[in-house]
Amino acid sequence: MKPLKIGLIADVHYAQRPNNSGKRYAETLQKVQRFYEAARNQGADLIVQMGDLKDEAPGANRQQTISHLDEAFQLFRSFSVPVYYLLGNHDLDCISREDYAAKVGGEANDRYFSVDVEGWHLVFLDSCYSPDGTPYSKGNFFWEEAILPEHELKWLKNDLENTTKPVVIFLHHCLDAWARENQKHFLLNSEAICQVLEKSGKVKMVFQGHFHPGNFSSRNGVDYFTLKGTIEKSSGFGVLAELKEGRVEVKTIL
Repeated sequence: MKPLKIGLIADVHYAQRPNNSGKRYAETLQKVQRFYEAARNQGADLIVQMGDLKDEAPGANRQQTISHLDEAFQLFRSFSVPVYYLLGNHDLDCISREDYAAKVGGEANDRYFSVDVEGWHLVFLDSCYSPDGTPYSKGNFFWEEAILPEHELKWLKNDLENTTKPVVIFLHHCLDAWARENQKHFLLNSEAICQVLEKSGKVKMVFQGHFHPGNFSSRNGVDYFTLKGTIEKSSGFGVLAELKEGRVEVKTIL
């Protein structure tokens, strides 16, 4: 069976708004195009957009913010390989889940699912929920407080039990809270989630975004790779993962 190659990009934050702290919001789609060309040239079979695809328009203008989402989505839709989309907190700043789904497709709520591709089980999680289980929507949240709700965690456990394939997990927020002191970017119930992943014995890698500097950690047989934010000035934001023979190899392509 041939290796499965996945291009990953996180935290694009595209918007027509003034630059801030080195962040050049209006220029990120150019970086996305460069990433796609590099991933395509290296044989990517699919792309995963890891959340925070767009940012908020000045004055929290809803229609302009939707236009940011639409422009970014049109670029990803032009790619010649399948693209999977994760929700990030900035995707739901002044627009609703329904607004997002109307552009990107899929369900407005419970945007989690799994697919089998080339002998691998790929799991995409929706981590945009407040501690009381309320879905993020139209800025009704505090960005440092997010969880995977109980019904989704139950689904994840059952999904892992029902596959015999090696597993890769994708989500916007971070899970490896033991790996660094700054706790702002982690799901509040990350430890319970990690225990489910580790207990399954099937999860090889977790890809996550949200923490723009990026990171890598490992615990009990599961690797956690945090992608760098595309919005930042640093390089290293474009990643290609090669899945083969039950293991995951990751390299930076930009």
